[in-house]
Amino acid sequence: MLYVVKFGGGKEISLENIADDFGKHRIPDQQVIFGSGGGEYTSDRLIELTGKDWFVKTSSGKKTRYTPPEVLAIFSDEYKRIAQEFAILLNRHGICAAEYSGAENGLLIAAWEKILRYTDQGKRFVARDNLAGVVTDVDTFAIISALRKGITPIIHPPATGHDDEGNISPVNADGDISMAVVAYKMHADTYIMLTNVPGLLKDVNDLGSLIKKISKYKLAEYSSCAEGRMQRKIEAAQIALSHGVRRVIIADGREPLPIIGACQGYGTEIS
Repeated sequence: MLYVVKFGGGKEISLENIADDFGKHRIPDQQVIFGSGGGEYTSDRLIELTGKDWFVKTSSGKKTRYTPPEVLAIFSDEYKRIAQEFAILLNRHGICAAEYSGAENGLLIAAWEKILRYTDQGKRFVARDNLAGVVTDVDTFAIISALRKGITPIIHPPATGHDDEGNISPVNADGDISMAVVAYKMHADTYIMLTNVPGLLKDVNDLGSLIKKISKYKLAEYSSCAEGRMQRKIEAAQIALSHGVRRVIIADGREPLPIIGACQGYGTEIS
């Protein structure tokens, strides 16, 4: 049975706990593909090096990150650092793990959104060097090859972006959605997203308002409960479930046993 586990880059999320949980409670014949994000670490590093977060509003009013080459370079370094750190933690448990960049190894294939129309301080701009995209495909052969060799892959952005003119470039891509595509392309049974909250909450100000189970057919009814990054996780859940993944779990990556806990009902299960 195959699981895909994506952990975010929130500073409260414990990579040590995730690695310990997986290392000590592995189930025979159970394979796991990990996905790592950047979150707060990439944002903080970006502000440290450039003095701003690079968030802008698109012409439709949506908040997004403008990603010129210098921003992607910073992101790529942080993504790799986090994934390598997690690989070392797994190695200490005797697990053969390796990090894979979606761009360097061609694992993640994305539609490149090169042109970005946005507003800043009331002025309109058109950026033609935006290195961002949405993952649409995965090199499943490479992932299967790694798993057959006994390697636990840790996949992270950037992805390999393709534009309408046939150009190719590394592009930043959302980790939750990227790993949702990995999950369904690899025919995973379960997709787990570990975050810094217990799961989807009815009231974001009440940690006791956790929604434990949601039918995939009624997921749209709960979209109003999602705010901020949780909206993207709900979108990722919809993508995975609509393409055959049996269940998606959004759970707390701060817990001592985050993966086991997620599978035992400590989180929001959508199926």
